[in-house]
Amino acid sequence: MVAAAATREQWLNRGVKRLRPLFIKAGHPLPPKIRVSIGFGISRRHLGEAWSKDASTGKCFETFIRPDVDNPVEILDTMAHEMVHHATPGAKHGPVFVQVCNKVGLTEGKARQRHAGSELLKTLEKIATDLGPFPHSALMLPGTRGRVLSGITKRLRCPDATCNYNVMADVDMVYQHGAPECPVHNQQMVYRRKVRS
Repeated sequence: MVAAAATREQWLNRGVKRLRPLFIKAGHPLPPKIRVSIGFGISRRHLGEAWSKDASTGKCFETFIRPDVDNPVEILDTMAHEMVHHATPGAKHGPVFVQVCNKVGLTEGKARQRHAGSELLKTLEKIATDLGPFPHSALMLPGTRGRVLSGITKRLRCPDATCNYNVMADVDMVYQHGAPECPVHNQQMVYRRKVRS
């Protein structure tokens, strides 16, 4: 058994190592030099940011995860999203990016907020368990009144296309406890945009 990570970066880099096989299987291997850190990128709105090796004096692909996030599964999910950017340089959030997301298992949400579908979520939960405790405590940002901003809220809808039932839920709560069930159709709710006919 591997010893628990002593630092955030050690845990994060072990996480990258565990994500690599998903990208190989998808036919889009990750570049060899990737670094992941906790910190703010240019925008504090995003959970993560991916930077090209061309922006790094160390010629590494750089990834930043916001410091107000401390849920290990959510961090791995955000890392997987950012790793797709590293595997598809220059694709931004276009069709190639979405195609690789789907192959890796990031099947929920719009391209900019693409996150794990149910199968990948199970894998990420196992990876988080195997990696052990994440040595980080969420940073409480100014203006949050003591609340930890562990993510964002997203709309969940009933998977039945005829149903209009939807709720807003904190992403971290969904990761920890699962999505609620639609009281009309008794089906687990999903992240998705409503399809208009």
